[in-house]
Amino acid sequence: LITYPTFDKPWDFSDLILNLDDRKFHVHKAVVSMWSPILKHQILQLKSSGEAEVVLEPSQKLKPEDFVEMLQTIYPPNKPIVEGNCEKLVTIANAFNMFELLRRCEKYLINE
Repeated sequence: LITYPTFDKPWDFSDLILNLDDRKFHVHKAVVSMWSPILKHQILQLKSSGEAEVVLEPSQKLKPEDFVEMLQTIYPPNKPIVEGNCEKLVTIANAFNMFELLRRCEKYLINE
């Protein structure tokens, strides 16, 4: 049985909180900045040290439960891209310029 991170509390040296609609996701600056130039830019704007917080712009398209799905897809053990999550992942990948995630979704759709 594979267990995916929930991101709801600090874990394994997490050093950043991404806040979407008042839901806090404990993540790692290095990981999210590798996947998203937009998040990387927001991280670089932070002035405090230690665990910092980035408040993400609210959007009707971005739902916290879909955001968790995206994080579980980019973090090991890498939740697979399937029919049930692909469209949501594409929406989030487009919102944050996550080109590698878009490529993986495209690959899934081509091979489907």
